[in-house]
Amino acid sequence: MSAIGMDEHSFLDVREAAALLGIAPGSLYHWLPEGRGIPVVRLSPRFIRFRLEDVLAWIAEKCIPLANDAMVKEKSKMKRMVNR
Repeated sequence: MSAIGMDEHSFLDVREAAALLGIAPGSLYHWLPEGRGIPVVRLSPRFIRFRLEDVLAWIAEKCIPLANDAMVKEKSKMKRMVNR
């Protein structure tokens, strides 16, 4: 993916989107028929693109604040103590 000329309105192919997410391109293809994952722009039945702004929004949506992470760890710790 070239940083030249990239803005939030840019389009990414599957390889570029997967590289940005740090996952295999096959994962994105696998998610498509399941309706989960990132929205796509389908230019033809076999030609899809991802809008960079959609990829970035999807990443932001998946972020869990550290406070929530700490709460999950605390709940796990409490469950372990109760189950002893």
